[in-house]
Amino acid sequence: MKKVLVILLVCCVFSELLFVYNGNQNVYGSTNKYDLAKSKKYIKVKVQSVTKKQLKLKITNKGERRFCYWGGFILKKRVKNKWKKVQFKEGVMFAKTRYTWGKSSTTVKFNWKKFFGKNLSKGRYKIKYARFYKTFRIK
Repeated sequence: MKKVLVILLVCCVFSELLFVYNGNQNVYGSTNKYDLAKSKKYIKVKVQSVTKKQLKLKITNKGERRFCYWGGFILKKRVKNKWKKVQFKEGVMFAKTRYTWGKSSTTVKFNWKKFFGKNLSKGRYKIKYARFYKTFRIK
């Protein structure tokens, strides 16, 4: 009798878990509807303009799928033939997720004072943004 009750209890728990999972999937929709671009071959990043105050990057999606990327970046400066990471000012946060939908482009602006507390000095820089490295020079 105890075995039968244990088996029934286990079956009820698992069936409830399956019901809740399927219910959530139906409410929120399937993630398969919006496949993400995983290949860099359809995504192009280009430096549009650069000054001591800001950088503009153009991200172009040439594929059919959307491209999802995080708003955070890493900036490095070339000092004595070595890349040195530029430190952010205290309290900088990157909580924004961005999308570029199929066959579209977007421009992203980086205001240096916002992230570093000052404008950048002259030199060669490298930025890693959205899985891409781009180098640029501030004159």
